[in-house]
Amino acid sequence: MLRVTTTASFCSAWMDSTEIQDRDGPEWAQALVSSMQSQINEGSREADSVYQTDGGSLAVLLPKTSVARAVEVSKKVHVLVAGLHLKDGIESTQLTACMGIAGTKHARTAEEVFSNAKDALLLAKAEGANTIKSA
Repeated sequence: MLRVTTTASFCSAWMDSTEIQDRDGPEWAQALVSSMQSQINEGSREADSVYQTDGGSLAVLLPKTSVARAVEVSKKVHVLVAGLHLKDGIESTQLTACMGIAGTKHARTAEEVFSNAKDALLLAKAEGANTIKSA
């Protein structure tokens, strides 16, 4: 178990690539998630880290970042995702994303931070597309 000793925030982001996966296949959906991961990495600070966790989910670790600041970062990611319109010559698909954010301020372990972010993500997904929730 890893103890939390510094201020940091964690963002769990889920991109709804179901329509793309159904239409174009899982390889195309994976390429899209990988592209988003690269774009978020390019726009983040050197200390920040972006990881693919599963399927269409990305995890963004934001060291020395309050939850309030992480929400602002998540809004920028949302704008990036909302700006993507995928066209295959026949159909145009706009990607949507939901994000859950948790900070280390009230957590005792890294696992607790991750769990809190996942819970916030579930709340965001339940509320609907393009929603950001913090724990």
